[in-house]
Amino acid sequence: MLFNQFHDILPGSSIPEVFVDANQLWQEAEQSGQALLQASLQAIASQIQLPEPPHPEAQPIVVFNPVNWSRSQVIAIPLPTDTTWQVHSSKGELIPSQNTNYDEQGQPVPTLLFWAEQIPGVGYSIFWLSPQATAQPATTVLPNDEWTLENAALQVTIDPQTGNLSHVWDKVQQREVLSGTGNQLQAFQDQGQYWDA
Repeated sequence: MLFNQFHDILPGSSIPEVFVDANQLWQEAEQSGQALLQASLQAIASQIQLPEPPHPEAQPIVVFNPVNWSRSQVIAIPLPTDTTWQVHSSKGELIPSQNTNYDEQGQPVPTLLFWAEQIPGVGYSIFWLSPQATAQPATTVLPNDEWTLENAALQVTIDPQTGNLSHVWDKVQQREVLSGTGNQLQAFQDQGQYWDA
């Protein structure tokens, strides 16, 4: 990494051959760092006293938080088999989760998404991955009230069929913001050098 701090590498003013070497060194540094990180996390995880699992076939999931403050985040984990899985907290409470066929990079890998709530700073939380008792449909349309997001300033309603915004209510000004549908994805074709989308 220190060799790659050279003053012509950082601003991109080196000759192309320098970047061929630099890219290889960056990849080696990243691979070494990832190997050290995984070995360290596995060593810590192997010393954790696990609580009683909620299911005989449950597998522990340890979610680490490397920052100094507690945080909540969606966690994506590759699934061991095509079985439908669910997640429980360390206390055995069922946590909302979603089985999907794609990982975070969009690759076709069975993946489970779940919300990890308040992982302690520079710490970890334990969750349990267990097979789902009964098969559920892959996609479920939630009731309409589940598609409303609200804070002190706005109340936003999302159309569950299209993902478009159907209403945006400004609570401060007491008025509807949208005159039609919002959040529509559109694509435009570039036409000529001076007419970009």
